[in-house]
Amino acid sequence: MDHVRVRRGNRRVAGRDLVGRTPSMLPQIWRGWREFKRQGTGLLTRNLAEVGGSLKTHPSLDRPDIQLHFCIAPVDNHGRNWNLARGYCVHVCVPRPKSRGTVRLTGADIRSAALIDPQFLSDPEDMETLVRGTTLVRRILRACAMMPFAGRPIHDGDDGQDAELRARADTIYHPAGTCRLRGDSGAVLDPQLRVRGVDKPQLADASIMGEPQDPGAERHDWRTGRRLALLRRQPRTLKQSMHLCTPLAASRDST
Repeated sequence: MDHVRVRRGNRRVAGRDLVGRTPSMLPQIWRGWREFKRQGTGLLTRNLAEVGGSLKTHPSLDRPDIQLHFCIAPVDNHGRNWNLARGYCVHVCVPRPKSRGTVRLTGADIRSAALIDPQFLSDPEDMETLVRGTTLVRRILRACAMMPFAGRPIHDGDDGQDAELRARADTIYHPAGTCRLRGDSGAVLDPQLRVRGVDKPQLADASIMGEPQDPGAERHDWRTGRRLALLRRQPRTLKQSMHLCTPLAASRDST
C-alpha cells in the first residue's frame, strides 16, 4: 500500500519568492549559495513543500480525509518534466487509502527485481476522496486572495475528471505494509519484530504496518525503531509487556 496523490494548480507565475527552472534563477541561486556558505540562511535552506494542511472534504466526516502540500515550484512528474518557468503547485493526497497493491517475485534469483504494482485508485472510495479533494483545491485556488497568483496552467484538462486523475495520480513515496506484523503464524513478523522462519533478522520500518498511517509514515518508523532498540536492550522486560506494539500488532491486512 502507498499514499496516492495528484498535483493540482501547476501554475506559471512570475515572482522572486517562487522558484523554477528558468535563467533568471541562476543569479538568485548563486547569491543563495554565498549566503548559505556565510550565514547558513537563505534560498538553499528553504523547503519546496513549505505549507501543508489536512482537510475534511465533507462536514459529516469525523477527521480529515485529504492532505495538501503547497509547493513553491511547478513540480511536474517528480521534477522529471522541465517547465521553464517559476510557479507553484498543490499536491492532494489520500492519507488513508483503501486500495492495496502487490509485490511478486519474478524468480528464484534474489538479484532479480520484484514486480511491484501499487494499484492506485483500485478502490472506488479512494477515487471519490480524490475527486472531492481536487474540487476543494480548485475552490481554494479561485479564492480572491489567490487571484494575484492565478498565472497560467502548465497542463490543460485540469478539471478533476476520473480519467485525468488516474493519468496523473502517483506515489508520494510512502510504500508500506509488505512485511506485516501480527501475532498469528501467517504474518511475516512476530511481535518481537523478527522475521518468521529466518534466524536473527528484525525489521523496524514502514514495511511492518498493516494499515496506512497518516499524515506520514516517518513518525511511526521512528517509534518502531525506538521499540526495537528497547527490545534489544531489555528483551525480557519487553517480552512481558508487548502492549507497546499494540498499535502495530492490531493491523489487519497485508499488502
